[in-house]
Amino acid sequence: MATISKGYTFGASEQVTNAKLHALIDSATITGIVNADIDDAAGIVGTKFADVDGGKLTGLANISSGAGKIPAANLPIVDTYAAKGANSDITSLSGLTTPLSVAQGGTGATAAANAASGVVVLDASSKLPAVDGSQLTGIVGGGYTNMQVFTSSGTWTKPAGVTSVFVKVVGGGGAGGSGGSSNEYSGGGGGGSGGYSEGIVAVTGNVTVTVGSAGGTSSFAGSTTPQATGGSNGGTGGSSGAAGGAPGVGSAGTLNLYGSYGEDSAPMASNLEIGGHGGVSILGGAGRGGLSGANGVAGYANSGSGGGGGGHGSTSGGAGATGVVIVYWNE
Repeated sequence: MATISKGYTFGASEQVTNAKLHALIDSATITGIVNADIDDAAGIVGTKFADVDGGKLTGLANISSGAGKIPAANLPIVDTYAAKGANSDITSLSGLTTPLSVAQGGTGATAAANAASGVVVLDASSKLPAVDGSQLTGIVGGGYTNMQVFTSSGTWTKPAGVTSVFVKVVGGGGAGGSGGSSNEYSGGGGGGSGGYSEGIVAVTGNVTVTVGSAGGTSSFAGSTTPQATGGSNGGTGGSSGAAGGAPGVGSAGTLNLYGSYGEDSAPMASNLEIGGHGGVSILGGAGRGGLSGANGVAGYANSGSGGGGGGHGSTSGGAGATGVVIVYWNE
């Protein structure tokens, strides 16, 4: 129950004056007010505090949250503090002695602890602050850091920690055909180029790598992973010309492509027939067809391209190029 203490005490024969009446009322104090002492229909409204000096209000920490608020102008000591409960007016925090938890939007550690453990905290714009580049280690770029090229069959040795590789496979190119020896017989047809395959392969141990010889199949670990067959040889020159060799084809990879056909040859008058050019692989390097009386040119090594056909006469076609297997990985 509230207790009212009078602001002035009159003596037994003391004269009552206007000023003393004001002191009796104005200097009186009310203590111990509880909810039961305030009628629901007579709540204390903001206008009742309009002329109250904020310095007269003490113990405000004990005020529970509710719909009513004391005007900030009447509370000069506390108007810079956020209201109790949910807030939208907090723009920055400094001097915290207790770290904010992860659930509160913090890291659960002090700035010093974050720095010591290498934790980088986003700034107010949700961007990374300036970071010393020397502190950024173990970051793999957009490409692969290791590459091994197999120009002949062998074994790829798996490094510790590597679980997958990216593989490119090219089959061997076919040889060019021999040139026809009779009058007005054509040169030989060009050899077809090897196929192509690429893909990511999971690895658990060392892998057998096969590089196709001329016209042979190249593979990484066998037929269930990227492989590519070789191109076919070009035909021998004759009175009706000679067909170029068919291309090889890739399989079991993410991307599988055919090689190119070798060029056909045709008979010409005056025994000037030339051989067909070899088919070009994805890596280039095809052999040129031989002129009349000249042998065809071989495909360039490890390109998987076809050899050129021999020119008219007792000529030989160029050899097809061997294939290649290229392996990429990060470690």
